[in-house]
Amino acid sequence: MASAKERFDAFKANFAQTDWWRAMQLEREASPWHREENVAVHTNMLLSFYDDNFAGNRNDWQQLMTKVGCLFHDVGKPPSRIIKVSETRGEYRAYHGHELVSARMWIDYASGRGKQDVENILRFTPTEVSYLAFMIEHHVPFALARPEKRKALKAGMYNRFGEAGHRAWLDLLLSDQHGRISDDQATKLAAVDTWMSEWQALEFTPG
Repeated sequence: MASAKERFDAFKANFAQTDWWRAMQLEREASPWHREENVAVHTNMLLSFYDDNFAGNRNDWQQLMTKVGCLFHDVGKPPSRIIKVSETRGEYRAYHGHELVSARMWIDYASGRGKQDVENILRFTPTEVSYLAFMIEHHVPFALARPEKRKALKAGMYNRFGEAGHRAWLDLLLSDQHGRISDDQATKLAAVDTWMSEWQALEFTPG
């Protein structure tokens, strides 16, 4: 039986032939949060960080969920791009709500032109496709400040696929934050560490 790595690599190779991947290769954010050459480079950085730091301690299901999440987490950036102007930054690109678009594009791919690969290579069920969309939609949760909203999100993660799914989602978050080139990255990562500590200490009521 093929390993999780072999299955993901086959899935990614097919996705890399799509116009969505080509659009990611052409999309350069050039912001204080992303200095990579383009969105595709950032995506590959996530996958490398995950393989180097998490994959060896995760089961096949977790590896596939997180790595496909990494692959699709910013697929919505090209269609979400707007051009803004400010006195401090001049003209720049913004991607408000791209995580929502990315989640819906994943659903479109999994139920459309990528359906055979999702079913035959990844062997995801419709429920797993839905859960992965939920992971992608919430891959930038750091501005969620109200405790009741944090608790609701944490309960939602656990109630779908338990601790294994929750861990897969956290691995996506951490890979996204580490797999990039940002201005003052050390300060940004310290803030993520604080958020993670608060998140782990957060108590919630399972559904």
